[in-house]
Amino acid sequence: MYLALYVDDFIYFSPDPDVELAFEEALATRVKVDFMGDVDYFLGTQFTWTRHDDGHVSVHLSQEGYVNQVVEAMGLQDSNVSPTMTPYRSGLPIDALPPVEMDEVKRDRLRRVYRSYNGMINWLSISTRPDVTTALSLLAQSTMMPTPSHVEAARYVGRYLKATSDLGIEFSSRKSKSLTAFLHFPLNNNEPVRLADAGWGPQDASIPTTRATKRQVPIKETRSICGHIIFMCGGPVLWKSHKERRNSRSSAESEVKTTDECTKSVQWLRNVLDDLNLLPSGPTTIYNDNMAAVQWSNSTSTKGMRHVNIRENAVREAIQEFNEVEVLHIDGKVNISDILTKEHKSADTYLSIRDSFMSRRLHGG
Repeated sequence: MYLALYVDDFIYFSPDPDVELAFEEALATRVKVDFMGDVDYFLGTQFTWTRHDDGHVSVHLSQEGYVNQVVEAMGLQDSNVSPTMTPYRSGLPIDALPPVEMDEVKRDRLRRVYRSYNGMINWLSISTRPDVTTALSLLAQSTMMPTPSHVEAARYVGRYLKATSDLGIEFSSRKSKSLTAFLHFPLNNNEPVRLADAGWGPQDASIPTTRATKRQVPIKETRSICGHIIFMCGGPVLWKSHKERRNSRSSAESEVKTTDECTKSVQWLRNVLDDLNLLPSGPTTIYNDNMAAVQWSNSTSTKGMRHVNIRENAVREAIQEFNEVEVLHIDGKVNISDILTKEHKSADTYLSIRDSFMSRRLHGG
């Protein structure tokens, strides 16, 4: 039997109903407990169950109630929103917002508000809202020295949350049609599948710069944003977006770094699944859209890649020595982890990726 416990709230499951009954009877003789049937709320997350006619079961996880609290805390109850908006303001990249000289008293007051906003967004990001993870990662870089523009950027994420309050993630015993359609290939529903990606250099690297708009680019702004996401049972179970610690000298290097981070997460998840006797046989597949990084992962170093830090050899070790992962190429257009590597300039692209693995709650279902 599997049990998740937090203070005095818990949820549990066993493939055998008799085991569940024995657990309930044994526990009831020791402590006063209310058994409330199928879980509908746990730690602020709403569980909406659907039992399909073909015998399959799906569950949608969302935090609509908490989103409404965030909107109220940010004073956005009467703000205008659109169902097609994204968390990003057009033309105002979060990591390019300029520093502002401020009185320390005002800065401290602003810092407290900013940290509060980021904390609320963070709880959503790590629970059921991977679609705001990149925005949070970029916002968090200015926690110590926020400006009014950073606060407004956080509030814009709040507006996006208001427009998508019932958006969440779904898991099912049957394959996800939207995920399969986006990737253009079928997935094994019971095996973890991982996608990794990196956006090399500053976010506006491909945008022509005129003499009038030239500016000094901070070192941290040119660091690549790395992201990865893992799916099981049709939904995301683990995701991450972060900026690399040091600038990469090539797109291949940045992709190798994100593949390494992805490999570490895969190894952690495999240990958890092994403890639960749920680990599938064979390696876990990692998809990356950079062929140079894929070839590097599956071969030995070339002279052109000697500058890559030796720690990335852990990827090859996981492939060749322990058979924990395999790294395969995927077309960049269908690499879902792209949503974790940049502020998308195209709302259509962002929404297309988001909707491939996230969905709205079926009200009343």
